[in-house]
Amino acid sequence: MAAAKAAPGKLTYASSGDGSPQHLAGLMFTTRTKTDLLHVPYKGGAPAINDALAGTVDMLFAVLPEALPHIQSGKLHALGLMASQRTTTLPQTPTMAEAGAPEMNLSAWVGLLAPAKTPQPVIDRLQRAAHAALADPDTKAKLAASGMEVAPGTSQQLKDAITQEIKVHAELVKAAGLVPQ
Repeated sequence: MAAAKAAPGKLTYASSGDGSPQHLAGLMFTTRTKTDLLHVPYKGGAPAINDALAGTVDMLFAVLPEALPHIQSGKLHALGLMASQRTTTLPQTPTMAEAGAPEMNLSAWVGLLAPAKTPQPVIDRLQRAAHAALADPDTKAKLAASGMEVAPGTSQQLKDAITQEIKVHAELVKAAGLVPQ
């Protein structure tokens, strides 16, 4: 943050494209830390990571499963997680709040969705099956190895999370003055 404040608009960050979650993470960072970073959009996470590895950009905001192999090999250094707590995959990496940038919670997640008119008994059955699969130790281990943590919840919790995330994303887009393309 000190380097960004010392040279406004000079440090670059890569994302996987305009409007992507990684771009929104960068917007959250710049907005909440009152810094000015130059956004360099790519067509996907892999090209963004490749240019970070090559030194073409100064930094990037990436989802952990994409960046993890490069972090584990020592080619990328994880500065902070945009999550409310540390991950068991990289327990030594602080959250952004611990690193001095509070209110930086914009974690990537995967949810199981069904059409809106799906009967509740079917929703309940899918939820039980998903929870059972996620409780399997082998499944948990495979997900953890790729940087993902299991956090099963209810359909209402997922709905609430989506609603909250839409609100946060809309605020970031508006603050940045972005318009649909």
